[in-house]
Amino acid sequence: MKKLGIVLAVAAVAVAGVVGWNMWRGKGESMASSLPQDITAVGRVDLKQAVMDYGVKFEDITKVLFANNEKTGVDYVTPAYLFSSEGMLGAIVAVSDDDELEQFLKDKGNTVEEQRGLKWSTIGGNILMAFNDNRAMVMGPAVGSDLDNLRNKLAQCIKQSESESGKNTELYKRLMTRAEPIALSTDAGQLPKDMLPEWLNGVLGNVNLSDLLLSAGLKPHDNRFTLSLGTQTENETINKFQDHIDLIAKEVDASLLATAPTHAALHLEMAMDGEKLLSFLRENKAVRTMLVMLNTLFDIDMIIKNIQGDVSLTVPDLNGMGDMDVLFQAQLKDDGFMSRVEGWNDVMTRMAGIKFNVDGEKRARVTYQGGSYFFATHDKRLTLSNNQSMAYAEGRNDLKHNVSDEMKGNLLFCSLNLDVLDVANNMKVFADRPLSYYFQRVDLAVKNSREFRLELVGRDGRDLLRDWMREVEN
Repeated sequence: MKKLGIVLAVAAVAVAGVVGWNMWRGKGESMASSLPQDITAVGRVDLKQAVMDYGVKFEDITKVLFANNEKTGVDYVTPAYLFSSEGMLGAIVAVSDDDELEQFLKDKGNTVEEQRGLKWSTIGGNILMAFNDNRAMVMGPAVGSDLDNLRNKLAQCIKQSESESGKNTELYKRLMTRAEPIALSTDAGQLPKDMLPEWLNGVLGNVNLSDLLLSAGLKPHDNRFTLSLGTQTENETINKFQDHIDLIAKEVDASLLATAPTHAALHLEMAMDGEKLLSFLRENKAVRTMLVMLNTLFDIDMIIKNIQGDVSLTVPDLNGMGDMDVLFQAQLKDDGFMSRVEGWNDVMTRMAGIKFNVDGEKRARVTYQGGSYFFATHDKRLTLSNNQSMAYAEGRNDLKHNVSDEMKGNLLFCSLNLDVLDVANNMKVFADRPLSYYFQRVDLAVKNSREFRLELVGRDGRDLLRDWMREVEN
């Protein structure tokens, strides 16, 4: 009987946990029933889950946040929603006590009135808030007659059914596929129009970027912050472009990290099949014309064709506004083109003010008006740099932060070393400590043409959140 009692007790705790979890998540999803149908972007913020993922007890955070016992009436446990609609931004949060929220707003110098079964407050003259004993909805900025129209919109959204809300949109459904505690869903049409480079606009043509759905999620964990981005579309042109990228690109093996300059500020590495890349480039008229012009000066086609494997770009120093040294490296299947460098000097190169010189076996330079670039091959590894010693160096080095294991398996990986950036060493983030005190690097990883990851990597033994909690408590 005693064992049976223990089993029943464990079962009861498990059932209570599941029910409690579903009630908590259910309340969060019910907040979404107030989302407008015409949302152009929607986000979810689960503060409790974010804190738990970081490894801190939520109760410890709330003790620090509300050490002065200030009552806001806001339910911080239930996930909140952010959105954009009609060119305005908005938020929906759960309310634990509407009287406390009303008093909080009044204490901050805002007036509160009751109308249409809701409480209303205008914050800063152009931000409108409506709330009841279940939820609060904020939206703006708006002035004059737009503020009156916004009042009608908020009243309708708070009282509408789920079937009338933005929960039925593709943006919301895409949002709910993300497991991160902080997530966002929108489409590429919301991005700045001049964000895409001209050559990419040429490749995509007159594609409606609104057809490309974007979703992102932020997860704090293991002393790092990871922002993941995913794309989804049914547009054939965009899908074809993404499929081309996956076909050309290969998984990085991080082999060029070992020959990069020590303590470099930035190292970017990707892998590709040169012949497939050249075929893809020739499909675009503008790029094809540029290749034809370059081939009149030197055999760019032959160089691209022979790239097989990792390609990297390394910048040792990003401080200052002067000319930066850069190092380009590429794995080759054949470096026979190096024996024909002197033959590249002809009428066209002279007219362009360009001259190629051989500096020794498999070493050469190209001089142009304003400077020189040096290039060489070492065991079928091409190096190109505006710094002669970097281009001709054959020794093996290593970046201060060896990220080779994290690089491998991605189509592209870029690492920014915060130790050698003046801005990271001078930017005070907390307790007069710079960003580089807590974080060592920023990494960008591209798993495939549809999945990206941006990560702020912390230092062992240093914890921004816990330091902040201790400072506030003291």
